[in-house]
Amino acid sequence: MANVDHLIQAVQQGDVRALEELVVFYFNRMEYEEAREWALEGVQVDNDVCLHYLGVIAENTGRFDEAIRWYAKNVNVNEDSMSATNLGCIYLNMNDDPNMPTDREKAEYYLDYAYRRDGSNGMAALGLALCKLANDNIDANEFEHLLNVAYNNTSGELKTTAKRLLDDFHQSAPKPSPPPQQSKGGDCFITTAVCLADGKPDDCYELTAFRKFRDGWLVKQSDGQTLIDEYYSIAPRIVERIERLTNAAEIYKSVWKEYLSGCLSLIESGDYEGCRQKYVAMVKDLRKRFLKEGL
Repeated sequence: MANVDHLIQAVQQGDVRALEELVVFYFNRMEYEEAREWALEGVQVDNDVCLHYLGVIAENTGRFDEAIRWYAKNVNVNEDSMSATNLGCIYLNMNDDPNMPTDREKAEYYLDYAYRRDGSNGMAALGLALCKLANDNIDANEFEHLLNVAYNNTSGELKTTAKRLLDDFHQSAPKPSPPPQQSKGGDCFITTAVCLADGKPDDCYELTAFRKFRDGWLVKQSDGQTLIDEYYSIAPRIVERIERLTNAAEIYKSVWKEYLSGCLSLIESGDYEGCRQKYVAMVKDLRKRFLKEGL
């Protein structure tokens, strides 16, 4: 307990970080009342950690109205995304607890608030997906994106739930039409070649995301099929030329760094138009570099 005594002495000297450590220490030991007493010390300075743990302690002990007050205060004062997430989950009431207040409109508001501040917040993404599932006009691409974020950024039961919803979504979604016949240039396209060169499997997250961008959004645009057809005629020849070079691996790495990583980030953020523009620029650049006569 020497370390605890040291923390207490530091708190008494006004060390706020020591106060946060003390609250977390007692909370992890499930000594909730002790954690709560110390957390109340931080309320005087609106400390975000203390306010959040006061909400968590109240929620864990079934005092939902109190939890809501602490979480809401932390959101209002500190714009805390985790408190917003927990607040949204209380209002969503995924466990159908009869003692927990349910308000789907408030749930969606706070979960959206949390997700916009942290795009890797898997719990907020899952909760937001569940909120949108109840809407008749749900955007399929947005719904799938939220579930992918949830699956990649959660664990345990939350990850299992995200996986189940993704499987259900894929089974119910209409299957895209098969792509047009490829030219004799081969079936190894630029993105595939880059990912395979980096040791990723054909069904890796990155390739799956790009294919779903193509089949779920790009093909539905007015010029989408034209761009896809042009890509099918050009990409295999570009890859064929790159493969002849001794520094092919370095070229693929530079393509990923300069273009594809940015395209993936745009897909994940829902900026499909931005991804299209960046991808078109990549193909134009690679065509200019590698489809010259005599290369």
